[in-house]
Amino acid sequence: MEDKEIRFTETYSISKAGDSEELCQITFDVRNFYSTKDNLFVSEVRVEHSGHNPLIEHFKFQVFNGQVNTFHIEDFILPERLRGFRIGMFVLNKVYGLLSDEVKRAAPRVGGTLVAQDNKPNRDRMYQRLIGDDIQHPLARFDVDKNGEGYFSGVFLDVGESWKQSITAKEI
Repeated sequence: MEDKEIRFTETYSISKAGDSEELCQITFDVRNFYSTKDNLFVSEVRVEHSGHNPLIEHFKFQVFNGQVNTFHIEDFILPERLRGFRIGMFVLNKVYGLLSDEVKRAAPRVGGTLVAQDNKPNRDRMYQRLIGDDIQHPLARFDVDKNGEGYFSGVFLDVGESWKQSITAKEI
């Protein structure tokens, strides 16, 4: 098999559950690259919202010769008006679903820094689910001090669809 690249975009209209007024649109630009001769698999997902400063995060996972890189979440930030609706959970659930099967099988790793000015309780629950800290996954590391600063690392897991309690996402 030769090199193969698949690119596509998915856009969703996001509204509060039970409400028709749109909060925003979220777009996922996806690139999956396969090179079986080089034993390389790459999944990239760029996530943007429809407001000011649109980039939410650019996820990139790579598996080379069976070894997976650790993706560091740099700035997973939503505008204040979009916080508290579980949009972050929606984004992480969709990103996991968009990863190639080859990358998922390699148990992609993720890590990040926790800063004091974040919405600590919601942020902590989201990242704990992401790495499996809430289920005592053996690779999960979640360390935060009383000021809300720290780090997390572990396997990138599917956070599930708890976001459906708070928002509706319609593909457009």
